[in-house]
Amino acid sequence: MGAIIALTTEPFFRKLIARGMSARVSATIVTLLICILLVAPLIGFSSMAIKQGLAVGDSLSKNENFSYLALSEKLSGIPFMDSAIGDKPAIEEKIRDGVKSVGYIISESGFRFLAHLPDHLLHMILALFACFIFLIHGKALSHWAFSKIPVDHDVEENIKSSAERTARSVILSVLAAAVSETLIIFFGFLILGVPGKIFAAGATFIFSFVPIVSCSPVWLAGALYLYL
Repeated sequence: MGAIIALTTEPFFRKLIARGMSARVSATIVTLLICILLVAPLIGFSSMAIKQGLAVGDSLSKNENFSYLALSEKLSGIPFMDSAIGDKPAIEEKIRDGVKSVGYIISESGFRFLAHLPDHLLHMILALFACFIFLIHGKALSHWAFSKIPVDHDVEENIKSSAERTARSVILSVLAAAVSETLIIFFGFLILGVPGKIFAAGATFIFSFVPIVSCSPVWLAGALYLYL
């Protein structure tokens, strides 16, 4: 993570050096800006998301504010549903148990995150420290690694610049897609009145990095809530 942050912020780091600042001062400024613009808002957002997640999980586990009758009637009309699950009361009970289980899982995940919060903070500090080191010595490390490859200097420079541009573009495009999905889910839940919009936005940002699945679990959960 430290290397990814350093690679993404390196153009700004180079601009500071071009203004006459030393590498250490420039790296310190970049690291402090990351703390102010990224880490601090992330901590505040995470705390709000966890609070909402615990509230949603508690509400689901207690089966509050839901109507299962319509859904059970729809499911009971599906062929072979009676033989697979049972009659309408049995289907409704299965739905209640499933929603309650989801509520317990959400609550347990929230408490588990809080229990590991010191570890997360330590990892964040280490990532920032690694970013600081990579900003200062990243070019030297890259040059040392490529010097072990038996190619001409011009080819080496072309490979390095192409790899850096490609990696930076991929990182920024993935982040842009994640932020776009997060904003869509947040405002969608806000407009439709689905609770836990901040928690849903945080889950969307995490799920957006999962191939194929992406944020499908979040909007499916929101749709199921609205239906219930």
